[in-house]
Amino acid sequence: MKKQQLFTFLMKYLLISGLFLLQNDSMAQSATILFQGILKTASGAPVPDGNYTFTFTLWSSLNGTANTDKLLIAGATDYNIGANQWSETVTLKVMGGIYSHQLGSVTPLNPRNFQALVYLNISVGGRDLVPRSGLVYSPYAFFVSTAYQAVCSGAVGDIKYSLLPPDKFKDVNGDCWVPLDGRTLASGDALSGYGVASLPVVGGTFIRAQDFTGDSNIERNWSSVTYGNGLYVAVANSGTGNRVMTSPDGINWTSRTSASDNNWSSVTYGNGVFVAVADGGPVTANLVMTSPDGINWTSRSASSNAWKSVTYGNGLFVAVSSSGTTARVMTSSNGIAWTNRTAPSNNNWSGVTYGNGQFVAVAPNSVMTSPDGITWTARSAAAASDWKSITYGNGLYVAVANNGTGNRVMTSPDGITWTGRTASAANSWTGITYVNGLYVAVANSGTGNRVMTSPDGITWTSRNAAAENSWSGVTNGNGLFVAVAGSGMGNRVMTSSNGINWTTSKSPTDYWKSQNSSDADPGRTSSTAPGTLQTSDFKAHTHTMTNTDGNHSHTLDRREVNSGGNSGSNGDNTVEAPDNGVVGSSTSQSGGDHTHSMNANSDGGNASETRPINLNLWVYIRIN
Repeated sequence: MKKQQLFTFLMKYLLISGLFLLQNDSMAQSATILFQGILKTASGAPVPDGNYTFTFTLWSSLNGTANTDKLLIAGATDYNIGANQWSETVTLKVMGGIYSHQLGSVTPLNPRNFQALVYLNISVGGRDLVPRSGLVYSPYAFFVSTAYQAVCSGAVGDIKYSLLPPDKFKDVNGDCWVPLDGRTLASGDALSGYGVASLPVVGGTFIRAQDFTGDSNIERNWSSVTYGNGLYVAVANSGTGNRVMTSPDGINWTSRTSASDNNWSSVTYGNGVFVAVADGGPVTANLVMTSPDGINWTSRSASSNAWKSVTYGNGLFVAVSSSGTTARVMTSSNGIAWTNRTAPSNNNWSGVTYGNGQFVAVAPNSVMTSPDGITWTARSAAAASDWKSITYGNGLYVAVANNGTGNRVMTSPDGITWTGRTASAANSWTGITYVNGLYVAVANSGTGNRVMTSPDGITWTSRNAAAENSWSGVTNGNGLFVAVAGSGMGNRVMTSSNGINWTTSKSPTDYWKSQNSSDADPGRTSSTAPGTLQTSDFKAHTHTMTNTDGNHSHTLDRREVNSGGNSGSNGDNTVEAPDNGVVGSSTSQSGGDHTHSMNANSDGGNASETRPINLNLWVYIRIN
C-alpha cells in the first residue's frame, strides 16, 4: 500500500506506544528525553518501512486546543507567538513500525515545563495521533536533576554580574538570587533580616564586546548564491567595492571585491568558472563578471539589458533579461565572450534553469524552452502569476512566483505542459533549488513560513526561516542548503542540513550604528578596549524645535544608519525599533524645548557615529 493511501485512514486506527528515557550526560548542556514508539496500520501490522515526518509538541492538558495551552520554549514569555511554543519537526526512519527520537535535540527543552504533568502530541504526515501521551516520571527527573544543578553558591548579600537575563540566570543559579531592580523584599527573605527592605536599581552597566574596523557600509542586499568547487559564492546589488562574499562552509563568510559596483542579480558555476550577471549599474557595458575562484573577479562585456538570471548546462552559460528589444537571451561557452539570442517575446524573463537536455526560462505568465540555448519556443504558463525562479530535479521542472491566486507553484515533466500547484503560503517566493529528493523554496514575505519544502514539487509544507528577512536566493552544496537575503541585521545568511530546520550565519559586512543624542553616555569612547566594564547615567536629551508645531516623532534604528525621516535622539525606547520605525515619545505642545528620556536599553553616542556593541550586564544579589 502506498504511504499516501495509508495515511488517509491511518489516523483513525493508529496505535501508539511510547517509552521515555532521560538523556542527561551533561546537565549543564542541553538535556534531552528519549521517546520511542511504534506505528501500526488498522490491521495491527507495522507501517511500511521508510522515512516519516514527525512533529512533536508539548501541551499542558490532554485535550486543549488553544494556543495558550501549548508549552513555552526556554526564555519565552508569550504563548501566542508561534515561535515561542515548543515544537520540533524531524524526519525519522521507521523500521518494523518502531521509531525513536531525542526530544529537545532540535528545539531545547525548558526544564521548568516539567514541574507538573505535561502531554506530548505527535503528528505524523501532518495528522495528529491520539490520545496525547503524558510525560511523568523521566521528565520530572529531568526537572529535578536540573534544579539540583542550580547551586545557590556564596552567602546572602553576595553580588554576581552576569550576561544572563533573569529566567536563564535562575536556571543556572537557583531561586536564591534576584536582579537589583528596585523590588521590595518579602519578610521571609534572609536578606531582609539584615535590615534591607528594598533593593536598589542598578542599571546602565555594560561590557564592551566588539571593536570596529571602520566599515560603515550598510549590509549588502544579497540577491543570489551558488556553490561550486567547494565554495559558496553570493552576490549583491548594493555596497561599495565588495558586492561578493564567499564561504567554504556556508557559515563563515569573507567579503570579496566585485569587478564593479553593478547591481549583481544572479550567480552560477560551471566549467570551472563562476559567472555573475547584473540588471544595471554604473558600468552598463560590463554587466557580466567572471572568476576562476570566487575571489578574483573580472568584468566582461555584454549588452546593456537588465540581466536577471544565469545558469549553466550542456557546456553553455545562458542568461535571461527583463529588458531589451528581442535579444533578451545571451549565451557563452566560457563566460567571457557573449552572444545575443532572440527570445520569442519581450517578456520580463526572471529565471532560467537547465535539465533533461533543455533550458527553460520563466517570466510573468510566460515560459520559453530551448534545446541549445539559442533557439527558443514560447510555452504557456499554468497561471498568470509573476514567476520568479525555476529549478529542475527528479524529472520535474518546478517554478515559483511572488504573486498569484492559489497557484504560486507550477510543475512540468517536459517544460512544455505546466500544472498549477498550491504553495504552502501566499508569500512572495523568490528562489528555489533541488537536491537529494527535496525541493526547497524561499520567500521575502510571510510570518513564520518564509521557507517551504516538497518531496515531489506538488505537495508543499511551510517551514520556519531562521529570521524573517527578505530571502532572495537558495542553493545546496556539500550537503548544506544556504539561503541569502536582502534585509536583516547580521543574519542575512541562513543554513540548513535538511531544508527544514534553519540557522542564521553572519555575513561579513554587518556592522552596528548608534544614533542617539550627543550628550547621552558621553564617557564611553571608541578607545575603550573590548571586555571593559562601562557605566552610563543616560542623561536626558533636550532639543529645541525649529518648526512651529511641536508634535513629532523620531525615526531611527539604532543598529543601522538612518535612511530617511527625521533624525534625532532615541527616546523612551524600551524595545528595538525596526528600520525607520517610529520610536520615542512625542509632544503636543505648540513648539519649543522638550525632553526625551534615555533608558538602559539604548546605545549612547553621537548621531551617526560608529559605536561598539555593548552587552547589558545584569547585577544579581543573593537574598536567601
